[in-house]
Parts: sequence; C-alpha cells; structure tokens
Amino acid sequence: MNEGERRFSWGRTVLVVAVFLATWGLLQWLGRALGGRADALNLVLFMVLYVAGAGILLPLVVGGRTGLRLNEPQRGWRPWVGALLAVIALAVGLLGSGALEVLSGKFPGWMIFLKYILLFLPMSLAVSLVFFWLVPQALIKKFGSGPWSTLAAVAAGGVVSFLGFWVDGLFGDPGTALTLGLLGLFFTAAVILTGSFWKIYPAFAVLMLANTLVEGKYHGESWWALAIGFTVALTALIIGVRVGRAGEGPTDCSKS
Repeated sequence: MNEGERRFSWGRTVLVVAVFLATWGLLQWLGRALGGRADALNLVLFMVLYVAGAGILLPLVVGGRTGLRLNEPQRGWRPWVGALLAVIALAVGLLGSGALEVLSGKFPGWMIFLKYILLFLPMSLAVSLVFFWLVPQALIKKFGSGPWSTLAAVAAGGVVSFLGFWVDGLFGDPGTALTLGLLGLFFTAAVILTGSFWKIYPAFAVLMLANTLVEGKYHGESWWALAIGFTVALTALIIGVRVGRAGEGPTDCSKS
C-alpha cells in the first residue's frame, strides 16, 4: 500500500467514525426531543441507521476493503495477555457498577432479558467494531506495528470510546464516558494482542448487557421494533462480513 492509498484508507476510517458519532448523537437527541412520542419508530431508526448501517455494515465494508481482518490470531504470550486484559476490563466494569450484586438480587425475568439481548447485542457489536477494531487497526495499518504506533492505536480506541459515550449522553455525563473510555483502552489492547475481534467482543457485550439491565430503562421497548432492528442488524453483519472479505488483502492487518 503506497502513501496515497494509506491516506485514503485513513480518511475513510475518519469518515466512518464521524458518521457513527453523528448518527448516534442525532438519534439520541431526536428521542429526547420527542419526549416518549413515537418511541417504537425512533428505536427502529436507531437500530437501522445507527447500529446496522453506521456501526456494523459501514465499518465492516470499509475495514475489509482496506485490508483489515477481524481474525488474525497471534502467537506466544500476546493472546494470553490480551485475554487477561479483556477479563480485567469485564470484571472492573461489572464490579464497579454493582451490576452483579443487583442482578443476583432481582433478575428482571427472561422475557425482559430477551429484549435487552435483541437491543444490546447488536449495539455492543457496533461500538466494538468501530472503537476497538476499525480505528486502532486502521492506525496500525497506516503507521506500522511498532511499539509507539501500537500504543497510539490503543489510546485512539480509548479516546473514541470516551467520545462515543459522551455523545450518547448528549454531552451531559462526562464521568460515565470517561469510565467507558478507560475500559475501552483495555478492550482495544485485548483485540490488538489476541488478533481476534470475535474473541474479545463477547466480553464487552456481556458488560454492556449487564449494566443496561441494571439501569432498567429499556424494559418497555416495543417487541416489533426490536425484532425489526435485530433482523436488519444481523443482515448488515452478514453482508458486511461477505463484502469485507471480498476486499481483504493477503497481508496481515497489523503490518503496514
């Protein structure tokens, strides 16, 4: 990949992040502005435009066309350290929020739990793809896999995680955003060290699922809206993986 191609691929990554954050913020603002009116329609828009489109399909296609791979297993000590970092991030996130203690005392029921799965498995996938995979791997692709560029990639994953969850709260809760940004550092490093996005994503999905269950804000979401959103997100995942694979190059994604 020559310098012009690197600039172009990095530019596309920045564009994906901008679209992802803008869509996230706009739809959160719209939901707040409507004040509970048209909640089901807003949820469908959120899952179709933000989760499926900007968070799953777009990064998979752009990343694949840039030559990034979701699974490039590493050898030696790196996968073990990466897995340990993911476990630490998950444990800190669950214990720090009190999610385990709360859920062990008042589990909301399996039907409510299913609603959260339909909503937050796709959403956590979107967040993970953009923040923990696309951004850091694109940086490594551009600047190489040396120690300083790898550290910069980890830092970038944490920064965009902070920005994303700050946008999620419409800039009103920097404390939560900072916490998730710090956890994002661990998850980003875990993906880089293991070389496998799919091995680390479940840890973040469990964290997001447990913490949102504790908040209890989404018990009343519409079943039909969740079903449509989940189906579209799953379709976006299948299409994105196939299109992305078609554009993968033969080189390792951690090399320039």
